[in-house]
Amino acid sequence: MKARVLSDWLENLEAERSTTIKLGLSRCKRVKANLKLNKIAKKVIAVAGTNGKGSSVALMESVLLKLGYEVGTYTSPHIRFFNERIKINGEAVSDKTITDAFCRVDGARGEVELTPFEFCTLAAFSIFESFDLDYVVLEVGLGGRLDAVNSIDPDLCLVTSIDFDHQEFLGSSREEIGYEKAGIMRKGIECVCSDPAVPNSIVEHAHDVGARLKLLGVDFFMEQHDSNWDWWDLENSIEGLSKRCLSGEHQLRNAAGVIKVIALSEGFVSGRLVNDAISDTNLEGRFQEFQREGQKFILDVAHNQEAAKALSQNLLNYTSRGKIFAIVALMKTKEIEGFLSELAERVDFWIFPALACGSAHSNALLKKRLLNIKKRAVAICCESVGDAIQLASKRTDAEDVTLVCGSFITVGEALKFLESS
Repeated sequence: MKARVLSDWLENLEAERSTTIKLGLSRCKRVKANLKLNKIAKKVIAVAGTNGKGSSVALMESVLLKLGYEVGTYTSPHIRFFNERIKINGEAVSDKTITDAFCRVDGARGEVELTPFEFCTLAAFSIFESFDLDYVVLEVGLGGRLDAVNSIDPDLCLVTSIDFDHQEFLGSSREEIGYEKAGIMRKGIECVCSDPAVPNSIVEHAHDVGARLKLLGVDFFMEQHDSNWDWWDLENSIEGLSKRCLSGEHQLRNAAGVIKVIALSEGFVSGRLVNDAISDTNLEGRFQEFQREGQKFILDVAHNQEAAKALSQNLLNYTSRGKIFAIVALMKTKEIEGFLSELAERVDFWIFPALACGSAHSNALLKKRLLNIKKRAVAICCESVGDAIQLASKRTDAEDVTLVCGSFITVGEALKFLESS
């Protein structure tokens, strides 16, 4: 593969994309050995789960930076630009940093056929090793046990909520999915699970491999109040934490898991520092409020049934007294009925835009499935997310809210349109 600029590299990687996801660690481990990648930071934290991974990484990054550490993060997918996936101290790395890393990976892979995600993950590892980082926080892409991120041994790990997504790869039950997520555990390391209904497979796998598992509701706790929330474990107690940037109980659970990871790594937690860090965290695309010319938007990357359920609850608690207009586009890998059914009673007017990528469900299909769920739903299709926003703008008044959700691509296109117009 030969390319000079980042856009060319990304186009080449997209062209190499297989229609089938290839799980497994052997390819990454071979190329990682060729790259002589061993320790990419003093401490590596791996984050797996169905929902809440990106939020947990962002919260952990914020706390670690407040503690004064040099921190790298790797997340996927991105919302606006690819560079967002690889950050050093909260800032996306440059095009040149990425293309140089791509060149190193390309030179080291020889005859090994890497998937695009494996290629990008190894490039991120290579970038992190070139900095003298205290912490690197890695978001697992899919599953855990056989995901490319798991080719690096973590020093600590966090498992967020477990639910149904990618069943064709991870299994058809929470127990099977939990087992795949638990694959990031290692003998002797601390692992935190912030799912209050942890599958038995996670507990059993921790016992089998000798990981030290810490569970929400057993080893650490949280309690929500009207205007704040409390967190505690056997050694630490923090009262009056802010809920300002944490929309919904699921985000409080994410934050609770992050605090426990920090407490385990650092041996203590400063309540004031944690509160400041969480309050300052920008959870982009997670019930993110945006205003333009008096019109209110909510942007949320929710893309499966469990995430839609949490989004629906947040909408129920939202203070707006107007109607909700929803702009929705889903990827072909996502189950339509479950997602739409969770929002059917919250949304007053549906707009289904077409996406330029070939990996999305058609907007006509989404409309058809919605009408099967709710025959009297008001829904229309349009050509793009930008067209959908303009259409909503003509129909909404000051009390109404336009919700954009369904995928990272949907939210990314909306943000680009809103910020440029």
